[in-house]
Amino acid sequence: MADGSVCQLVLRLGHGDHSVRRAALLALSKLGPVALAPHAAAIARCLHDADWCVRSEGLDALRKLGAGAIAPYAGAIARCLGDGDEYVRRASLTALGELEPAALVPHVDAIAHCLLDRHSVVRKAALDTMQKLDPASLEPLAGCVAQCLASDDRLVRPAALAVLDKAEPGALAGHAAAIARCLDDAAGSVRGASLGLLGKLRPAALARHLRAVLACLGDADGRVRSAALEAMGKLGPETLRPHVSSVADCLSDAEHDVRRTAAILLSTWEPPPSPAVLEPHLGGIVRCLGGTDRGACCAALTLMAQLEAAILGSHAAVVARCLSCGRGAEDSAVLRAALSTLRKVEPTTLAVHSAAVVRCFEHMDAAVRRDALVTLGRLDPAFLTLQLGVVVQRLADGAEAVRREAAALLGTADPAVLAPHAPAVAKCLADGDVGVRRAALGALGELDSPVLSPHAAAVVRCLSDEDVGVRTAAHPLLAKLGPAALGPHAAAVVCGLGDERPGARRAVLDALGKLEPAALARHWHRKGGCGNTALHVAAREGHLDACRRLVLAGAPPRTLNASGSSPVDLARQGGHADVFDFLTSRQNATTVRGGTGDALLQALADPRPVVKVDWYTMPLPGAVGRVGAVHSLLAVVVDETGAEGASHTYVIEKAASTRGVVSSTEDHFRNGVHVSHWVDVAPNVGASPVHTLEATDVRTSSDEGRPLSMRTLRGVAVDLGPYDVAKCNCHHAALAVYNACAVEAARVPRIPNRLLTLGATLLRSAGFDVATSESAARSKLTLASGARVVVASQLSSCCYQLGRFPLRNSGAAMDDRWLPTAAQLAAWIYQPVAGQSIALRNGTDVEVAVCVEDARTVMRLLPGTSGELASVGETVRVDIRRPGVFRSRARLARLELRSGRSYTIKRTLDGKAVCEACEPLPPGVRVEHVDLSEGTNIVQWATLTSADTIFVAFRGTYHVLDAVVDLGFMTHDDAPHGLRVHGGMWNVLHQRRHPVVSVAVERIRSLREGRRGLQHVVLCGHSLGGGYAILTALDMLRRGSGIDAVIAFGAPQVVVPDRSVDLWHRLDAITTLVVNSYDIVPRLPSCLPWVFDALPKCLLGGTSFGSVTVGCDLAEVLEKKLGRQREVMADYDTVGTLAFVGEGSRFARRVASSADLSHREVLGRVPDHVGPFIFQQHLAENYVSVVLGLQRPPADAHVGRGGEERRTAGADREFHAEGGPAEAV
Repeated sequence: MADGSVCQLVLRLGHGDHSVRRAALLALSKLGPVALAPHAAAIARCLHDADWCVRSEGLDALRKLGAGAIAPYAGAIARCLGDGDEYVRRASLTALGELEPAALVPHVDAIAHCLLDRHSVVRKAALDTMQKLDPASLEPLAGCVAQCLASDDRLVRPAALAVLDKAEPGALAGHAAAIARCLDDAAGSVRGASLGLLGKLRPAALARHLRAVLACLGDADGRVRSAALEAMGKLGPETLRPHVSSVADCLSDAEHDVRRTAAILLSTWEPPPSPAVLEPHLGGIVRCLGGTDRGACCAALTLMAQLEAAILGSHAAVVARCLSCGRGAEDSAVLRAALSTLRKVEPTTLAVHSAAVVRCFEHMDAAVRRDALVTLGRLDPAFLTLQLGVVVQRLADGAEAVRREAAALLGTADPAVLAPHAPAVAKCLADGDVGVRRAALGALGELDSPVLSPHAAAVVRCLSDEDVGVRTAAHPLLAKLGPAALGPHAAAVVCGLGDERPGARRAVLDALGKLEPAALARHWHRKGGCGNTALHVAAREGHLDACRRLVLAGAPPRTLNASGSSPVDLARQGGHADVFDFLTSRQNATTVRGGTGDALLQALADPRPVVKVDWYTMPLPGAVGRVGAVHSLLAVVVDETGAEGASHTYVIEKAASTRGVVSSTEDHFRNGVHVSHWVDVAPNVGASPVHTLEATDVRTSSDEGRPLSMRTLRGVAVDLGPYDVAKCNCHHAALAVYNACAVEAARVPRIPNRLLTLGATLLRSAGFDVATSESAARSKLTLASGARVVVASQLSSCCYQLGRFPLRNSGAAMDDRWLPTAAQLAAWIYQPVAGQSIALRNGTDVEVAVCVEDARTVMRLLPGTSGELASVGETVRVDIRRPGVFRSRARLARLELRSGRSYTIKRTLDGKAVCEACEPLPPGVRVEHVDLSEGTNIVQWATLTSADTIFVAFRGTYHVLDAVVDLGFMTHDDAPHGLRVHGGMWNVLHQRRHPVVSVAVERIRSLREGRRGLQHVVLCGHSLGGGYAILTALDMLRRGSGIDAVIAFGAPQVVVPDRSVDLWHRLDAITTLVVNSYDIVPRLPSCLPWVFDALPKCLLGGTSFGSVTVGCDLAEVLEKKLGRQREVMADYDTVGTLAFVGEGSRFARRVASSADLSHREVLGRVPDHVGPFIFQQHLAENYVSVVLGLQRPPADAHVGRGGEERRTAGADREFHAEGGPAEAV
C-alpha cells in the first residue's frame, strides 16, 4: 500500500463516524509492523474511543507492532483492563502478554484484578499474561492465583496451576491445601500438574498431604500415577516405608513410565526394600530392563541386586544382556549396576556369562573395567583360569584402580597357572600407585621360589619403598628368595635395615643370614640411623645367622656407632648371649695389628678391577700409641665391572717385617708390602675409614695404561722401596696406592701423623725401636704420626626420635639460592662478633662451663646454645669443664682462644674437648652496618652484602624486652598499607627515635647507588626476627621498594590475611616461612590447640629456662590470661609458602598459605606426644643445621642394571656409606 493511502487511513482514525474509524483500523491491521510503527501513537489514541469495537480493533493493531513498539503505550493498554466490555479487557490482556516481563511489573496489580473478572475467558487471559512474570513478582500474587484453583471453569484451573509452577517453593507452602484439592479434579492434566506442584514443596509440607498423593497411585491416568511417584520421591524412606507395598505395586504397572519412576524411587532407599517386598514384582522389574531407558534399567538392576542368588539365577541372562547396552560414558551406570547384580549370582551361573563380563574391559570408564574385574573375582579358580590372559592385560591399564584390582585378582589364581605371567606382575612393582605395588607383591607371594627368583631385583627394591604397606608386603617374599637370587641385590637388602619396625628388621636380617659373605663384602659398611652398621642392627636384634654372614664378609665387630657402642656392646645390652659369645670370639683387641699377609697369591691371580678403596687408621699400642701414633692400611674391593655380584676385599699395607710365614718365596713380603684378606683384619678395625673412594672416584687404569687390579696396586707399593720409618712407612705407601686409584679430584694431599713421622729418626737414634710394637703377637707396626681428631655431630642422626615431622608423603628438594645464607645470618645476628669479643657455641651433647683464667667470668652453655666472652687482649686462656662438684676432675680442656673469632666446642672420642675455629659469616658475605640492641633501641639488625645481594637480618627474641614485644599480639589496625598486623612488632619497627624501616630503606638505596652489582634484596630472621622481616618487607613494598625474597625461620604469625588487599598477595608471593618439624613458635598465636593444650602438656609440672624454673598449672594460667583473646589470636595466619623441614632429611614439604586454609591442617597438627622438642626445634642453631642438610646431594633414586629408575623412601630410612654421599636403593 502506498504511503499516501496509509496516511489517509490514519486520518480516518479521527473521523466522526465510528464505522469509518473501525474500517480504517481493520485496514491498518492488515499492514506489517514496519508500516504500522510510525503511526503507533495515532492507533493508541483509539484506545480512548467511545465505541468498544474501535477500542478492541485498536488493541489488535497495537499487538501486531511487537513488544518494543507498544511498550510506551503499556499504561494506556493497562487502563483498558477496567473497560466495561469483556472483549476489550481480553484484548488488553493479550496485548500486555506481548510485553517483556520488566514492562509488565508496574501493571501486575491491574492484571491481578482481572482474576476476579466474572468472565472466565478474561481470568484465563490474565493467568496467561501472568506466566510471563518472574518468580519474585509472582510471590505476592500467589494467593490470588491460588483462589483460581477453585474456579468452575476447566480452562482457568490449568492456567492457575501453570502460573503457580513458576513461583518459588516458599510461596507455595501456604497454598498446599488448595493445590491438594485439585487432586480430585476430573481432568488428568490438572491432577498431574497439582502433583508436580506438591513435589516442589518442602518434605514436611508435602508429608501432610501424603494420603492424597498415595491415592493418586490408583489413578486411571498413567501420567498421574507417575507424577505421584515423582512427588513422593521428595520424601525420605523413613516417611514412605509404611507405604512400601503401595509403591512396590507400581513396579507391576502397565505403563512404562510408572514402572520406571517406581523403580528409581525404590532404588534410592537406604536400606533398600527387603527381598520379600520386591520378589512379587520381579516380572515388572525385569520389564524395566528392556528398551533404551538407562535410568529405568539402572534402577531395576539395583533392585534385582537385593534378591536372593537362587531367584536371580533364572534372570542372569537378562542381566547379562544389559552389558551390551553401549560403550559410551552415559552407559557406565547401567554397566556397573549389571555387574554388581551379577556378583550376587552363583559362581557357576556367573561362569556362563563371563564372556559378557570380559567385554566390559573395552569400556572407556575405568570404574566399569574395575567392576568387571571384581565380578570375575567371584568365579571359581578353575573358571578364572580361562580368563587369566585378559586379566593380565589389565595390568597395563591406564587407570590405577583397574591395575590394582587386576593384581589383586591374580593373587587368587592357581600359582601354577600364574607362573607364566610372573614377568607382567613383577613389572607392577614399579607402578606409581601404592595399591598396585601392594597387590602385585601379594600375587607374587603365591609363586614358588624358582619362579620368583628371576624377579628378585624388583622385590628387593620394594624394601626401600616410601610406603610402609609395600615394604611389609615385600618381607615375606624375601624368605622365598635363595642366596643366588638375593646376592646381586645385597646393597638393597642392607638398605632395608633402615625400616625401624621390629618385624621388618627381622625379615631383612633373615635375608642377610642367607647371603653369601662375598655378596656382602661391598655393603657391610653402610650406616643408617645413629651410625649403626648392619652388624650393629643384627647384634641388637640378636640375629646370629646375620652376624655370622656379616663378620665373614668383613664387618668389624669393634666398629663404633654414633653413641660409641660396638656390636658387642649392643649384643650384651640386649642379653643375646649366643651373639655376644660369637662376636667376642671374633674381635682381637691386642694380639694382632693389621693382616698376616697370606692373600698375596690369590690377589696376584685375581684379574677383577678395583671398584672401591677405604683408608683406615688403627691406634698403635704402647707409648707411641699414647702420643697419637696410628697405623694406615687400605681395604680394596675388587669386582666385575658394572656388576653387583660376588666381590672380594683385600688389605694392602706396609710394615717393617713379615707378620707370619705362609710361603717360602723370598719376594712374598718384598719391601714390607703385605696383602691380606679383609675378613682377617676387620676384627682389629674400630673406626670408620678416614678416606673413601667410591666407584665413581676410582680410575679405570694406571698411568701406564694397565688395568687397576691388585697386582698393579702391589707394584705401586713395592716400587716405593724398602720400608723406612721416617721416609717410606705405612702412611707413605697408603698415600701412594690410594692416589694411584683416585681420579685427580679425589686424591689426598698429605699423610696422617706427619709431625711424628718427622721425629721418627730422633726417636730411633735415642734407642727406640719405632718399627716394632709391644704386641705379644710379634706385630711390627710402623710409627704413626699425629692424632686424628674425631668430632661428634651436633645433631643426632637418628631419624626416629620423638618430634619427627612427617615429610616423606610430600617430599620435594629444597632449591633456594638464598636459603643457606639466610639461615646462617639469622643465627649470626644474635651475636655478631666485633672488637675484642669471642663467640662460643656448644656443639656437644652435654652442658659445659667456660671459665676465663685470671678472672671470675664463668659462662654456662647448654647443648646447641651460644654465648659471648668479652676480652681485653689478643688471646684469652679458658678452661672448659663439665659442671660438677669437683672442678679439677670435671675439666675437659684448657685452651687459648684469639679475640674477635668464633669457636665451636666439640668432644673427641676420648671424652676431651676441643675448640674449632669457625667463620661466623657465610663465605663471600660482608657486614655493612650493624644496629645493636642498646639503650632505647630494641631491634637488633644488620645489613650485609654478597656479590649481588643485599641481606637485611633481624635478631629474634633475646632479652626481656623482646619477650614483651612478642606478647603484644593485639593487632595494629590503622597501618597505611590496610592490613591488620602484630601491634608490638609494628610499633618497635616504627619508633620516632629508631625508625627501623625508614633506615633500612635508606641504607639499601645507598648501597645500590654505591655498588651497581647489588641487584637483589633479601630480608631474613629467626623467631621474632622473622616477624620483623615480614613486617619490614610489607612496609617496604608499600613504599615501592623492590624485594626479592623474605625468608623467616620459625617466625610467629604477624599478619591478619586480607586477600582483597593487593599488597598481601605481593608479600605472599615472595615470603617463605621455614618450619622445623613441630617448632611451636610458627603455630602462634592462631593455632589455639597448641597454645591451650600442647603447651601446658609439655610444661606439665614446671620447666627450666636456664637458671629459672617455672612450676605452675600453665593451662589454668593461659586460660585465665588469654582465654578471652581466642578470637584475636585466631585472626592471625601465615603468609607466603610454608617449608616444613626436619632433622636428617634433605627434603622439604612445601605448603602454600591458601584461602581454603588447607595449610592450617598441616601447620596445626599436634603430635600424639608433645615434649621439650617443640622448643628445642625452635633453636636458631638447629635451623642452620637442618637447612644446611637440605643442600646435600640428592639420594632419592638408584639406577639398576636395566636402567630402571625408582623412587625410594626419604632420608629417614637411608643406610649409606660413611664418608660419601647417601645412597638409597
